[in-house]
Amino acid sequence: NLEVVQSCGTNLLEVLTRDATTGHDVRRMLALAVLDELVGLDRQANTIRFLSGQGFLKHLVESLAQDQAGLAELLTKPGGNVRYLYVFEAKLGLLVSTASHPAGAELLLQAGLMARLAELSLFSLRPDLDASLLQQGEVGALQRYHAVLFPALRLCLAVMASLGGDNVSAAAQVLQFLTGHEETVSLILRGAAARSSLQPALLQELSLLTAVVSRAASLDIRPENCDAASIELSGQQARLQRQMLALLSQFQLTEQLVASLGAASSNPTLPV
Repeated sequence: NLEVVQSCGTNLLEVLTRDATTGHDVRRMLALAVLDELVGLDRQANTIRFLSGQGFLKHLVESLAQDQAGLAELLTKPGGNVRYLYVFEAKLGLLVSTASHPAGAELLLQAGLMARLAELSLFSLRPDLDASLLQQGEVGALQRYHAVLFPALRLCLAVMASLGGDNVSAAAQVLQFLTGHEETVSLILRGAAARSSLQPALLQELSLLTAVVSRAASLDIRPENCDAASIELSGQQARLQRQMLALLSQFQLTEQLVASLGAASSNPTLPV
C-alpha cells in the first residue's frame, strides 16, 4: 500500500492535508486517520518531514485550541456534541504516531506542542466523583474526560520514548505541560479516589500519569545559570517527586490490597 501511495508523489498528501484542515468533520477525521496510517507505515519519516515542511504539523498543534470550547461543553454538559471529541481524538492519534519517530518528536517540540497542551484549560475539567458513585459504575463523565486526557498523556510518553530518557529539553517541556495543570495533576497523584474505589479507569489514569512523571521529573533539568523560571520549574519538579513517593505507602502490595483488588475484579458493577 505504501508503494502505491508513494507512486502518487506528494499530490495525495497535499489533498489529505487540505481535507484534514478544512471541510466537514467527517472528512477531516477520515483524512487525519489516513495520514496517521501513512506516518505509521513510513519508517523513514519522509511523510512527517513533508507535513512539517508544508506547515501542517504547526497548524495541527495550533488548532488544538480551536477544539477547546466544544470539548469543554461536552465535558460539562450531557448534551454536548461528541463530534468535537472525535476530531480531537483523530488529531491526537496523528500526533502520537508522529511523536513515535525521533524526527517527528523533535519537530513537534519545535512547533510548541507542550506549550499548547499546557494552555488547554479543558484538562482542569476533571469530574470529582466520590467513591460510592464510582463503585456503582457511574463513570460516564469520567470516561469522557479520560477520552481527552489519556491521548495527551500517551503523546507525552511517545515524545519521551522517542527522544530517550536523557533528553533534558524534552523532559523540561513535558514538565512544563504537567505544571501548567498543577491542580489536576496533584489531584490525580494524591491517589485517594483510585485507592479507595479501585476503579479501573482511575487506576489507569494514575498509571499513565505516573509513567509521564517518572520520565519527565527524574532528570536534573536545572541549567547552570538558574533564572527565576528554572527555579520555579525545579520547585514544581520536587513537588511531583514528593507526591510520587507518597503513593508508595498507599499502593504497597499488602494482603489487604490484594484482597481488595480481588473483590473489585469480581464485582460485576465495575467496568473491566
